Amino acid sequence: MQQEYGATYFSAERLVRTLYNSGANRAQFEALKAAGYTHKRWLAARDSRVRTASKGHCFDHRRMEGVTVPLEQPFVTPAGSRLMYPGDRSLGAPAGEVVNCRCTIIGVMVEQEQLTGQLEYERPKAGVHFSRWRATSEANHRTILRGLSRAGLLNWLKDNPLGEIRVVQSLYDESGPFHGVYNPADASIRLSLERPDIGQQPAWGELNTVSAIADNPNAAAQISLVHETGHHILTVLGRQMGSALEDKIRKAWNQANYVSGRASVNWKEYFCETHCAYVYLRDELQVKDPLGYNLIREIRRMIGTGD
Repeated sequence: MQQEYGATYFSAERLVRTLYNSGANRAQFEALKAAGYTHKRWLAARDSRVRTASKGHCFDHRRMEGVTVPLEQPFVTPAGSRLMYPGDRSLGAPAGEVVNCRCTIIGVMVEQEQLTGQLEYERPKAGVHFSRWRATSEANHRTILRGLSRAGLLNWLKDNPLGEIRVVQSLYDESGPFHGVYNPADASIRLSLERPDIGQQPAWGELNTVSAIADNPNAAAQISLVHETGHHILTVLGRQMGSALEDKIRKAWNQANYVSGRASVNWKEYFCETHCAYVYLRDELQVKDPLGYNLIREIRRMIGTGD
């Protein structure tokens, strides 16, 4: 490359890296078409080297993280460039948009109901899946309880029901406000609607909790309900498996690429946050933390959930 084009070593290295990643993404794009995926999602490398709009240039790939478009439509970057996949120049993207780019794409299956926001789930019922519901007037019980349905836990909860689910305006302890708490003594869950951290972009590892991707307090409480129900799963399985369950999760936790700050706290929080990522950020989880993805699939098989 140096001899052919007269490039310096570093320029040649950069060019080879660019061509390799572009070719790999083109192959991935063709594979997604052959596999029948409906949409594609842009994944940035999510490190300090990802290009951002600064010092006079307009190319910003951090803001492309998680952008999802129909498979045959181009991505449109913040600079206005159109690319079928990272590294693509067939639609006229400038060199500054593609050189040294390390982003990639994954496939996403999106049904029409998901696009219109009209997914219907079996509704959790008091006396069947949990003992009773108590909540402040601001709580939307359908939105919050839908988390149990979306996580596919209703059949398991018929045999292992939760206690009372209570939603309050805020929860505090000596460390300050928190989102929710599970009590293993009676399998009850308390959730808070106070959510100052919501509306975050799903930037892997930079989230406080997975619930921060929600755009309103009730949607955030839904994700927190899935999180706290994860503690219920650990409690029930722990009685059956003993220390083997902790050993299995700790092994993944010690090597994981955490989805959130909360996931790094301990092995239980890692499981609960990673389970939330499996429900709400599954494609990203499979790519960013494959150990966690496989762990959650294995444990969900243990409790008989259908995925």
